[in-house]
Amino acid sequence: MGSGSALALGTSNLDLGCADLAIAGALDVANGSIDAARHVVVQPGGSLDGGTGVLQVAGDWTNSGTFVASMGTIAFADGCGVTTATISSDSTFSTLSLTSSTAKTYQFAEGSTQTVSTHLHISGAPGNLLAIRSKTDGVEANIDLQGTQLVDWVDVKDNHAIGSSIGYPGNSVSSGNTTGWFAIAAVPALPLVGLLALMATMALGARRLLGPRPPNRVSAA
Repeated sequence: MGSGSALALGTSNLDLGCADLAIAGALDVANGSIDAARHVVVQPGGSLDGGTGVLQVAGDWTNSGTFVASMGTIAFADGCGVTTATISSDSTFSTLSLTSSTAKTYQFAEGSTQTVSTHLHISGAPGNLLAIRSKTDGVEANIDLQGTQLVDWVDVKDNHAIGSSIGYPGNSVSSGNTTGWFAIAAVPALPLVGLLALMATMALGARRLLGPRPPNRVSAA
């Protein structure tokens, strides 16, 4: 999009077919969607409004202009032959989704802070952990989570969670220099014997609350 141009998608869908999206004008996703963007660049003087729609990105994200998250979703996913995606500059997202079933690496610019106000979704796959890294090894980036989360099958290094704690250690790992990750304890599952004992105890408690049953009365005809 050239400087001075403006586009509001309304409820339309735009499939970029792995082309880059460079925004020098004003783009409003509104209630629509943009699929299969490779790299997204909000250029100086350009603006992107997420509306309530979805922008799907396979590659890099560079915010050098104005990004207004509104209630939109920025969804990074596999595709376009990109195995490492870089998220540069500070941005505030409403919903940020990072997914991969191919052990993709998402690297954040060192020292940058990505703020997530509504929901954070990070998900790899069994045997193919999604990797969170800093663009410069050993120098951390930050995620400030202020909303809800769904995080699983992740390998994290050089990243600090400076808002809410992120993730729990069930299927994920820390590879070092992480703060605030995996501090949420998973709810332990009861073995079958323990579950049966709990159910029996609950049933007994319910019977005691109800009190003794009155005797059956048979009336004479």
